[in-house]
Amino acid sequence: LGPSSELVIGAGYADGARTVRLRGKALFTVKHDGAHPFAVEAQRARITDIGTEFSVTSDVDNGVTVAVREGAVELRTSADGAPSLLRPGDRAVVGRDAGATIVRGGASDDDFAFISRFRGTCLVY
Repeated sequence: LGPSSELVIGAGYADGARTVRLRGKALFTVKHDGAHPFAVEAQRARITDIGTEFSVTSDVDNGVTVAVREGAVELRTSADGAPSLLRPGDRAVVGRDAGATIVRGGASDDDFAFISRFRGTCLVY
């Protein structure tokens, strides 16, 4: 988790409903479990792992940014509900209107820089 960030573990997490809600920044390294998918909810976006490492930034003023370092994630927004597949190097921004702009190959080191400045660890299984 980045500084001043909050991660709330959803009800039923221990029973296999692996959903968390994020406010702020976090890096997730997830072992995929098809029977119990891991999902991050941030504002009007839902990011579901497909075995991966990805960062999510949820900022009230700038929306939600998702950057994929490894593997893939499925991004859904409340604007249309249709999933978009993000692969390594992809970056998506979900604006206030819940529409997503995806830039293939748009992820940069800046999307993951916060983790090198903050050495804390939070493990969620």
